[in-house]
Amino acid sequence: MVSFASAETAGHNVSGLPAAARALREAALAGVQVCWLRAGGYGWAPSPSTRAEMLRAAGAMEVRGLDAADDCPPADDGPVLVIVGEALVEAAAIRATLARGSPAHPALVLAETGDNLPAVAASEGRAALDAAGRAILAATGKAGDGIVSRNLNRPISRRISAAMLRLPWVRPDHVTFATALLGVAMFACLAFLAGRAGLVAGAVLFQVASVIDGVDGEIARATFRSTARGALFDSLVDAATNLGFVAGVVIHVYRAGDLTSAAIGGAGLGLLALGLTVIGHRSRIEGGPFSFDALKDRYRRKDAPWLNLLVWLTMRDFAALLAVALVVLGQTPAMVTIFAVIVAGWLAVVLATPARVTV
Repeated sequence: MVSFASAETAGHNVSGLPAAARALREAALAGVQVCWLRAGGYGWAPSPSTRAEMLRAAGAMEVRGLDAADDCPPADDGPVLVIVGEALVEAAAIRATLARGSPAHPALVLAETGDNLPAVAASEGRAALDAAGRAILAATGKAGDGIVSRNLNRPISRRISAAMLRLPWVRPDHVTFATALLGVAMFACLAFLAGRAGLVAGAVLFQVASVIDGVDGEIARATFRSTARGALFDSLVDAATNLGFVAGVVIHVYRAGDLTSAAIGGAGLGLLALGLTVIGHRSRIEGGPFSFDALKDRYRRKDAPWLNLLVWLTMRDFAALLAVALVVLGQTPAMVTIFAVIVAGWLAVVLATPARVTV
């Protein structure tokens, strides 16, 4: 049984999900097949959206106590494992308690049905759930984050994610679509807004898109909505934004009469497109999703300092910030040349790395 002190704490938003949904998910992961839910009493009637999230989180586990017709667990079934809902006890502790027959966590109690049910004060429950929400969001980073993502982009994107997760209707795809719109606005500024203002506006929008690019993944991981389709959508938007930035800069310098920089940038774009095509082909061969991180992760596991440094310097977050800085400082030709050189080296590594075929 998952027991909340009140319907308020059971429905409390914890990083995009009702607390009851998170508690039920941990019970399901622990192997519980039937779970009663008590929120200040039996027969709690959650809102349709809260009920949908609870049932999604519970999966195949049967959830009882959501309707007035539901009674409490039969008294002749013996002691009931009661989980204090506000504590959001992890599945491992619940599983250990069920295995050894004694509580493995202070928020787990073996009690007779209806007797001595543990509870917490409403204010304490909300404070505990808010703290849990912050911890959940803090854990949504990726192990492969670069130095810029960890120290600049993530702190900003997490604040945005925290605000977005207060809206129960927000989904990761909404944010990915917003990133795509930023990419379109970025390209329009670079390609069609003449003068330094167009370059600076496009560069700033590129960096903003780089930050927002982390929000959809954070929301997906916080609300258990990560899917292969969503990852592919995000990767395609990411690729299109990268290509759009360089293409926009190339068009801008070409229209400004700098044909040398335009030719260098165009060559770099062709090499980048070729590399992305190779990565996409290998993703199909390897049976995995289209991802920019696969190659980087493979070389990072070799634990060679010079390889790790090369990986960090060629990661999108660092390259994007460097490109933005050079453009804002008026060094667009240098940015285009550095881009072409880096892409040429990256493509050489891509072509030299064999695909791993899974059978």
